[in-house]
Amino acid sequence: MNLILVHVALVALVALEKNKVMILSKGSALTSIALVMRKIIAAKSISLQRFFCVHQYHYLKLIFLGFFCSLLQACSSSMLQFERPTSNNTNEELTRYVANQEKLYRIAAPLLVKNAPLCKSATRHIMGFTAKNQHSYSSELAQTANKLFKLDDRLQVVSILEGGGAERAGIRRGDIFLKAQNQTIPTGISAETETARLLSTLMSHSANLPISIERNRLIYNFNIPLTLACAFNIELGNSDVIHAFNDGRRILVTRGMLEVLSSDGELASIIARELAHSALKHTATLQVTASAALAIDGLIPVLRNNAGDAAIKDLKVMPSNLDQAADRVAIAMLVRAGYEPEQLPLTLQKLAAIKSNEKYTAAHPLTNERLKLMQDVILQIRQKSSVGK
Repeated sequence: MNLILVHVALVALVALEKNKVMILSKGSALTSIALVMRKIIAAKSISLQRFFCVHQYHYLKLIFLGFFCSLLQACSSSMLQFERPTSNNTNEELTRYVANQEKLYRIAAPLLVKNAPLCKSATRHIMGFTAKNQHSYSSELAQTANKLFKLDDRLQVVSILEGGGAERAGIRRGDIFLKAQNQTIPTGISAETETARLLSTLMSHSANLPISIERNRLIYNFNIPLTLACAFNIELGNSDVIHAFNDGRRILVTRGMLEVLSSDGELASIIARELAHSALKHTATLQVTASAALAIDGLIPVLRNNAGDAAIKDLKVMPSNLDQAADRVAIAMLVRAGYEPEQLPLTLQKLAAIKSNEKYTAAHPLTNERLKLMQDVILQIRQKSSVGK
């Protein structure tokens, strides 16, 4: 009888294990577990106590408990509505990531806005603010984003372009983005993507965009003057590798690059170079768009992984003629954005002198020819500027 009861219990456990997906899909894991437990306990009361020793009974109980705990652990926390504990490391990592991201946006903003003529066809109209929700980060960080930054399913203004239309109209950080031209702004996991698609259509043939926001539980309406800007996204790469590159659509600067370049002018120089490469379509010329996009996809998650670092290895070395062309345009972009053009050659020399900087310098070898070209271009710009005065 002992063996029969144990066999029946194990069959029940195996059946439950095989049908885990079905149980979870119906959202009834706890109910199913309770039913099986009741049946086992009932069997126990009739036979187990009769035939098993006390220590054997407790041993079997521990086996069942261990299995059910493992099953509960396999269940999705969102399905069972369990709240995950948030570690201090996760809080610090997300906080640091957001701070670095905002720094990049701030430095890149004048480069994107002031250089629309140099970006030619790669331009778009922008309102001048960035909005995110808790799903803008990975699923593991949604709860952390909610706690740290009070983000929920709705898109909330997290940064504002200095001098842009949103700032001039009176938009503030923390405003909830509700409507654009009376069309409701999407919420939830795909809110950013769906909203970008909606705004692209609404802003394509207009100089202003009427929007509605929520602030302190009150609804406000604004008419945002649109600004023409270079149509490239600026991304932060979560890697200690010192690098910056683009896929023709996105410009990525790694955390490692931010850590070695302390000043705004230094970072602006690197962003300007990648902006120039993007505007000149050099990624497409080298036919490395796919590999660059793969590397960026692997580097932008907030929580660290090795996928992006591995993909960087596949990036090609930039030919000298393309680097020189980008240097010329980058210097012009820096001047238009209000940055000092002399910062470019100084920054490149600083990077070349860093022993741990293998990737960026290898991808963009700094030759004497490039340095002389940059100095000549800067001198020409300074001479034209002095004549203009």
